Amino acid sequence: YTLHAYGGGAIKKSVGCFHFSTPLTCFAEQQGGFRAYVVEVCEALKPLSGYAGIGLIQSLDILAGEPFLSLVRAIGERFPGLEIESRLVHVIHLKDGIKGVNFLTVLGERWIQEMGGLDYLRLWVTEECTLFPYPGGVVIQAGNRPEIGDLQAKRWPMYYARLAKALKKIRIQDHYPFHLGGANRMDHEASVAWIHRFDKC
Repeated sequence: YTLHAYGGGAIKKSVGCFHFSTPLTCFAEQQGGFRAYVVEVCEALKPLSGYAGIGLIQSLDILAGEPFLSLVRAIGERFPGLEIESRLVHVIHLKDGIKGVNFLTVLGERWIQEMGGLDYLRLWVTEECTLFPYPGGVVIQAGNRPEIGDLQAKRWPMYYARLAKALKKIRIQDHYPFHLGGANRMDHEASVAWIHRFDKC
């Protein structure tokens, strides 16, 4: 289990962030439990945007995680549904749009209005996606369960890809490098390619 919160302000023109992770099977026995919990958190925090699904947990110790950054890139490029994080870099961009989509995608009121309102948003998303409104926002669920895909096996998480295309107008278009320095890491080119990965399918 991990829990991180960043209030913003230390990085100019950034927003804050709240991140938590649980073991993969934490909500496995509860029908709708993970989604219901995310909705509950959103009701309390009223986020500008957010996402939830299966993610890669990197070391909290920067030096300990350093040797594995090339592996993070390789895994992220192979499994497009797997969330890759660089939270203190993300917050610089998230005032301008959403990072992307995952099994659960959270839109605050600002982005709902950018999409034309909740009723119009329903027209944009495909029938495989379910909307769960709450006061101040909506959680969009893509498909019945999280997927990570596997590009080596030519498997895309298609519900994610369709949702990403539907929300393209509010997605960020550029991103600073997830990783700094070193070969085969998430440099600027790789980071931008990753945030646009679903546009390829």
